[in-house]
Amino acid sequence: MYASDKTVYSAQYNGSSGGIERQAALRIWRRSIVKNQLLYISMISDGDAKIITELQALDPYPRVKVEKHECVNHVGKHLSTALRNLVAEKSKAKPKITLGAKGHGKLRPEIIATLQRCYTKSIRSNATVSAMKEAVTAIVTHCSSTDADHCHDHCPKGEDSWCFGQKAKAMGLPPGSHEDNVSTPLCKLVAYHVRPIFERMSTEELLHTTQNANGSAHSVIWACCSKHQFVNRNRLFIAVSVKVQF
Repeated sequence: MYASDKTVYSAQYNGSSGGIERQAALRIWRRSIVKNQLLYISMISDGDAKIITELQALDPYPRVKVEKHECVNHVGKHLSTALRNLVAEKSKAKPKITLGAKGHGKLRPEIIATLQRCYTKSIRSNATVSAMKEAVTAIVTHCSSTDADHCHDHCPKGEDSWCFGQKAKAMGLPPGSHEDNVSTPLCKLVAYHVRPIFERMSTEELLHTTQNANGSAHSVIWACCSKHQFVNRNRLFIAVSVKVQF
């Protein structure tokens, strides 16, 4: 129980909604040593560079740099944005290169959405940077593979593989046709132009700082206490205590 003379207020911030995260971060890092005897050396971020810049300027721990880790969902959005920008840029280039028109293997909006899901799943499904990188590489090679040019070397091997080519190989059976088994085909032209983007999105530096959303503290807490609805301090305190503990 609290002492009778100690008042705890639910409202602890007065200002614009855009400044909440910044003020919260600065308060947490300023008091981390005094209150908890801990150094918070990393911050999971949604891509906003302003907060990490201010934390580094604050320099709460001399000679120890606070690093920013990216949320996997946010990185996935970077991929889809880069692909949409690529389609737009090539459509205005001279000579014009059509990547997003209708037709087999083209980079239509629904294909970009699927590639984003495949990318984030590749990160979530693997525990090491090397395994993530291999899985991301497999997206382009698998989707651009054809009956005449099999490209499944980067796909997972074994009878349980999601890749029909590797699965058939493990079972000693002839693979089916790509037309029947590749649900997100990319023509060679599209594959050639998107490959640099996937390579850029699978560097060791980026993957090393990408956090798995399924295991992040945020997603665990939000499952119990939605971030889209206002809650008072007591409910938030209970949600954090219960979810982080278990």
